[in-house]
Amino acid sequence: MALKISDILSEQGLEPQFAGLSETVAQVAARLRDLRIGVILVLDKDGGLAGIVSERDIVRATAEGDGSFVSQPAVEIGTKDVVTCSVDSSPNEVYSDMLERKIRHMPVLDGAKVVGMVSMTDLLGYYRNTNSSAAASKIMEALSAGAIRSSL
Repeated sequence: MALKISDILSEQGLEPQFAGLSETVAQVAARLRDLRIGVILVLDKDGGLAGIVSERDIVRATAEGDGSFVSQPAVEIGTKDVVTCSVDSSPNEVYSDMLERKIRHMPVLDGAKVVGMVSMTDLLGYYRNTNSSAAASKIMEALSAGAIRSSL
């Protein structure tokens, strides 16, 4: 039986972190710091995926702005057209998509519902555990070369 992304999620045992549409940049930044995570998913009022906000989005907004952005909704500085995968996707498909799009985190959907998040680090662990050293080496090279970003 072929491994699916849902199998990696069950090994993780981690729940993705969510923010609402009205949560400000300052609130999301504090949660990222407190939880020691790099990204947070933004859900709309119906629970659908509205965007993703990363530490890099906050740094970019800080460098480009005058500081007033911290009181605006975080979704405004994040990525709204989020690349996702399915619980039924294979790790190889997700890895290829992440590498091609130069992203490090991908929300996982079961139908329209967000059920998790997979990262390049998760895939690296999977490839190491399955003795696929060539794939693990490629991920490490891409991460260290800065070829993969947190979000689009």
